[in-house]
Amino acid sequence: MNRQFSLNIALLLGINGLIKPLYLFGIDRTIQNTLPEGDYGLYFTFFNLSFVLSIINDPGIQNFNTTFIAGKNHLLQKIFTSAVQVRILSGILFLFSILLAGFVLGYQFDALFLLFLVACNHCLASLALFFRSNLSAIGYFTVDSILSGLDKFIMIVLLGLFLLNPQLQSHLNIYWFVALQGCAFLTTMLIALFILIKKTAPLRRPNWRISYSLIRKSLPYALVVFLMLAYTRVDAIMIERMLPLGKIEAGYYAAGYRLLDAANAIGFLFASLLLPMFAQIHVQKKPLTPLLGTSLNHIVALAGWVSMILITYRVPITQMLYPSIHPSVPTILMYLMLTFICLAIGYIFGTLLTATGNIHKMNGLFALAALINISLNLLWIPSEKSIGAAKATLLTQIFVCLALVFAANHLLKLKFNIKYWIKPIVYLGLLILIGFSLHFLKITMVIGILSSSLFALGTSIIIGLIHPLKWFKN
Repeated sequence: MNRQFSLNIALLLGINGLIKPLYLFGIDRTIQNTLPEGDYGLYFTFFNLSFVLSIINDPGIQNFNTTFIAGKNHLLQKIFTSAVQVRILSGILFLFSILLAGFVLGYQFDALFLLFLVACNHCLASLALFFRSNLSAIGYFTVDSILSGLDKFIMIVLLGLFLLNPQLQSHLNIYWFVALQGCAFLTTMLIALFILIKKTAPLRRPNWRISYSLIRKSLPYALVVFLMLAYTRVDAIMIERMLPLGKIEAGYYAAGYRLLDAANAIGFLFASLLLPMFAQIHVQKKPLTPLLGTSLNHIVALAGWVSMILITYRVPITQMLYPSIHPSVPTILMYLMLTFICLAIGYIFGTLLTATGNIHKMNGLFALAALINISLNLLWIPSEKSIGAAKATLLTQIFVCLALVFAANHLLKLKFNIKYWIKPIVYLGLLILIGFSLHFLKITMVIGILSSSLFALGTSIIIGLIHPLKWFKN
C-alpha cells in the first residue's frame, strides 16, 4: 500500500502541479485583475457561501460512500443509483436554500443571479468529485488522478480564448467567467460518470429504502464537513458583510487566499487518495502506522517547502501577481501560509479518523473550532479587516491540527510516538533557518527560490522524509 500511495500521489501532484497553478495564476488571477474592483470579491464571497451550505448539497454521501465501498467493493452496483438519486434531490434543495440565504442576507437580483450560477457550479463540481471518489474507492486510482485536473484544463482552454482574443475579452464579465466554469464542471462530471458506468456501476432503478439508509448513515459525515467549512470558509462572508467596503476587502483576502488555495490542493489530493487506502487497511485489520508515517513525511516535505518560499518572498510575489494590489495582501499571505502547514498535517490525521469511523468525536472538535474562528473574526475583522481574518484562521488551524493528532493517537491507540515526529520537526526547523537567511541576506527571489528548493529537496532526502530512489526502483 505504501508503494501504491507513493506512485499515485506522484501522479496526482504531477498533473495538478502543472494544471492548477496555471489556472489559478494564469487565468483566475488575470480575471480578478481585469474585472472591476469588487466584482471578484463578491464572487469569492458567494463561492465560500456555497461551501458553507454544502451540507445540503452533499449530506455526507461522498465521504461515507468512499469509506464504505473501499471495504466492500461489490456493493457499489447495489447502492450507486440510489446514491446518485440522493445527490440530485439534495442538489435541488441546495439551490433553493442558497437563494433563500442570499435573499435573507439582503442581496439584490443581479447578485442573486450570480449566486445561483456559483451554486450550480458547486453542484456540478461536487457530482464530478462524487463519481471520482467511487472510482478511487474501487481501486481506479490512476483514472481518478487523471480526472482530477480535467476541469481546470478545460477552464484554461475556454477562459484563455476569452483573455487572448481582444474582441471576446471586451465582453468578459463575472457572469461569463462563472458560466464558462460551469461548462468545464459539466464536461468533467459527464466523463467521470461515463467511465464509472462502463467500468463497474451500470445505472439501475433507484431503491428508496437504500436511499433513506444512505442518508441516515451519512449524516455524521455531513456534519463534520459542514463544521470544517464553517471555520475555513465563513471568514470571507464575514468580511464582505461586516465591513463598509466589504466587497473590496474580500477581494484583498481572496488575493492572498488564492495562493493558499493553490497550495491546499496538495492536502486535498493526499486526503482523496488516502481515504480509501486507510479504510481498506482498517477493514483488513492491518497496522495503520506505516502508511500514516509515509504520508506525514511526504506532506510535510511539500508543505514546508511551499510555505517557506511564499512567506520569505511574499512581497515580491504579490507585487508580481497583482501590480496594483493593497499593501495588506503580503501580510495576509504570510498568516495564511503559516496556516497551510497545520492544514496539511490536519488533512492526514483527519482523513485517518474519517476512514476509521471516528466521525462523532471529530464533530465535537470541529464545532469548537468553528466557535473559536467565528469569535476571533468578530473580534478582529472590525479593527484589522482582512488581516484579522487571516490571524483568526491561523490560530484556529493550530488548535485543529493539535487536536486531530491527539485524537488519532488516543482513539486508535496508535504507536505513533515522538520518533515519527523527529524528522518532520528537524526539516521544518532547517527551513525556518534558510528562510531567515534568505531574508536577511536579501537574496533575489529567483536565486532564493532555486537555492532553497534544492536545499529542501536535498534535506528531505538526507533525513529520510522522501525516498525517490525507492520510487524509481519500484
